[in-house]
Amino acid sequence: MAITKPTVAVTTTEVLSEQKRGRRVLVILCNNSDEDMYVNPGSPAVTTAGIPLKANGGSWVDKPDVYGLMYQGIYTAICASGGKVLSVTELIR
Repeated sequence: MAITKPTVAVTTTEVLSEQKRGRRVLVILCNNSDEDMYVNPGSPAVTTAGIPLKANGGSWVDKPDVYGLMYQGIYTAICASGGKVLSVTELIR
């Protein structure tokens, strides 16, 4: 398990890199900052689009679908003023 704390900027910021060996089995993103963030798997994050992570604890979990398949690519995030920390937990097998 890896826990990171990337700093999210006012431009698209990569917060989790691609898992090239396909070993990712769980991703947890938690916004502990005082500002809303938007996360997007794959394409660049855009303010007010994608997966919203509300300020002060908004979170999102990505896990395998009913077929056991899970997205293995990058995740990007963005916020309005920049300099905000996102808690990222990735479980790999």
